[in-house]
Formats: sequence, C-alpha cells, structure tokens
Amino acid sequence: MPTVVPSSRTATKVRTSPYVGLVPFTENDAEYFAGREQEAKVVFSNLCAAQLTVFFGPSGVGKSSLLDSGVVPLVRQSRACGTIVCFRGWQLPNFYAELKLACVRAAKQKDPEISVNP
Repeated sequence: MPTVVPSSRTATKVRTSPYVGLVPFTENDAEYFAGREQEAKVVFSNLCAAQLTVFFGPSGVGKSSLLDSGVVPLVRQSRACGTIVCFRGWQLPNFYAELKLACVRAAKQKDPEISVNP
C-alpha cells in the first residue's frame, strides 16, 4: 500500500518503495532506512563517547543517509548524547556565521536558559 510522505525536496509524494534513488535519506525517511542499524549504533556510540567524531568516506556510499536516517533518530531518542545541528550551508559566503547561528538555536532549543556570547 503506498504511503504519502512529505518531503523537503518535493511536494508531497507517494512512496511505494523504500528506495529514494540518488537523493540521500533524511530524518523523515528513517522508517524506510534499513540494513545499517549496526553501523548507526556504532556511530552513535562514538558520538556519545568522544568529544569529536570524524565521519568520512567516498562520495556516494551513504554517509548522509546513515547520519540523517540512522544516527540522528538515535540521538534524539537518547537525549543524553548532545545536541544535533544539521547544517548544509558550507558553500554560503557567510557559512561561519550561519553555522554559529544554527548551533546557538540548537543549544537554546535544548536548554532555553543557556547564555551564549556573540
């Protein structure tokens, strides 16, 4: 049975298959993202255990999908492993200011009482 799935990439679309083609899975696609649960748990564990986790690999292997559809839901469920900032504006001329703003928003969302210096 087809499922209607809202997507940030298109207007509402009808999903009849979990495969989204060359477009990465997003957090909204988590229920369709399967087969990499163990990898997601390993990355999640590293995020919780280390101050810095570097995640890299060749283009097209599913890094964004693993993070967005596998790891982000685990972090949101745990609420004990930091704050999530999904930032894709690296090519903006003012990316540093935009990244800082995204981090401040995420921190304030987690703790409205937080004080942030400009």
